[in-house]
Amino acid sequence: MPSGFRPTFAHLLRRAWLAGAAGGFAGFLIGGVGGRLAMFILRLTSDDFVRGAESDDGFTIGRFSFETGFLLIVTAALGSVAAIAYMSVRPALPVRWRRAMWATLCGAIGGAAIIHSDGIDFNLLEPTALAGVGIVPGAVIVATAIVAVVAQVDVLRSIATHVALRAAVCVGLAGLIVLALADLTDDVRTLL
Repeated sequence: MPSGFRPTFAHLLRRAWLAGAAGGFAGFLIGGVGGRLAMFILRLTSDDFVRGAESDDGFTIGRFSFETGFLLIVTAALGSVAAIAYMSVRPALPVRWRRAMWATLCGAIGGAAIIHSDGIDFNLLEPTALAGVGIVPGAVIVATAIVAVVAQVDVLRSIATHVALRAAVCVGLAGLIVLALADLTDDVRTLL
């Protein structure tokens, strides 16, 4: 580990840049390209009247446009943010449960943010199970890719050695997981 404030800050900045770049690539590829492919498959398997309808996220179903580019940028940005967030909290998480906790958190929050029981995406597009099932593995794949890339970042380990800080991070993440899973479960139960 570099000594002194400047080299340590530069080292952290380089690690954050690498994590953000890897997370951005994973978000672009899985969330953006994979999400568009999943929506394309849903369009093909749904009734013709959904073509041209506006999805829950404001996209026109069945059309590739500027919004598609915007989606790719947003998913890349979300992947970058998730990777840097993981890099920040990783040292405070129990070694054995790091990857599982982060993948569960990302999958639960992603699923809860995307699946809505009152929207068009999960009421008109068919099959409904394909719409829901495609999101969770995608979120887990993104989280796993991010975790795999930043798994070697140990620079922040010394900051997270305090027991109270570690406990607070673990309790906070567990709380977020429970809230997101409760929201997701409620919407999925309503849809199915």
